[in-house]
Amino acid sequence: MPSFRGLLLLAGAGTALAQLNFETDATLHDYPSLADGRAKYNPPWCEMSYDSLDLNSITSYCAIDKSTCGACFNVCGSKGCKYLLAMDQCSRTDGLLDMSVGAGQEIGGATTGHLQVKVTQVDASNCAHIWNGQMFFSWEAPYGGLATLKSLMDGEATTVNYVASSTSVPVLTSSESSSTLATATSSAEAEPVSEASVSKETEATSVYSASADPAVTSEYSSTVAEPKATSEDPAPVETASLSVETSHGEQ
Repeated sequence: MPSFRGLLLLAGAGTALAQLNFETDATLHDYPSLADGRAKYNPPWCEMSYDSLDLNSITSYCAIDKSTCGACFNVCGSKGCKYLLAMDQCSRTDGLLDMSVGAGQEIGGATTGHLQVKVTQVDASNCAHIWNGQMFFSWEAPYGGLATLKSLMDGEATTVNYVASSTSVPVLTSSESSSTLATATSSAEAEPVSEASVSKETEATSVYSASADPAVTSEYSSTVAEPKATSEDPAPVETASLSVETSHGEQ
């Protein structure tokens, strides 16, 4: 079992390894031309495929090993800085980087020759956009910085899927709305309504309204008004009957 001091030394070595910081001469490599598939069966040293990479944002690192495959470098030159992913080895003796010509203009304002650059290793998340997570051999597990990048990608995908599933709500789509509207329309057309039935319903409604509210007058209220008895009605009846009796008495 390693001693406590040994653990501290290992931790210190890991920290130093994760924080590479150096200045070097950099040459430029035409990685973008590999987009034509010429290196389809010849993967870089870190064993991902070239078509899984942003070919303008990669670099060879001459001191690369399994632990630094996928290291994310912030490379700064006379014109600016750019994040580059370490993915291949090189055999230079006068410098440590052979970086993509696609980054040369942004970093040093050149696409050929040598550039003096300052290199700082940064958090892997800064290079997550450079590699899509695919290895040359699909069964091979990534290692070093590539493993860190892959875990970041998988974590983001899981988070996105969880949020999408937990916040989803049923939404009536336009096609469903059209279907619902069509169903409602066909139901209404299934029972045709004649003009006569509409007139009868209108008449009945008007009559009801007239009888319920004396203030409402219409042509229908006069046809259904109930006859009202007045004090003058009985008088003619009694007079007629008295006249008949009187005439019988005189005879």
